[in-house]
Amino acid sequence: MTADDSRLRDRLLSLIPADGSPIGNGRLLELLAEAPGPKVTKADYERVRDQLLAEGRLVSGRGRGGSVRMAAGAAAGDDLVLEAEPHQELGRRVRHGGDPGHSSPVR
Repeated sequence: MTADDSRLRDRLLSLIPADGSPIGNGRLLELLAEAPGPKVTKADYERVRDQLLAEGRLVSGRGRGGSVRMAAGAAAGDDLVLEAEPHQELGRRVRHGGDPGHSSPVR
């Protein structure tokens, strides 16, 4: 990734709503064009957007021209850390929400 791509990546992530709501690709290109800094071509935008999609930072959506949104758990300034949940051992008791005293064996 070039230094220009890194700066564009930061600019792009700062424009995407952190609450997970979608924003259109066309609107993002407009916002990038209005923002101070180097001019962004559609090819530059698509390259960086596609990298973020491949990394799981963004999720693509529908809409005329397509849209993107922040992936669950990914915030604009955060590095994405994927963690696998530990496997539960068979026969181990698991607590159920709502009734702190109730547990049942995992099958």
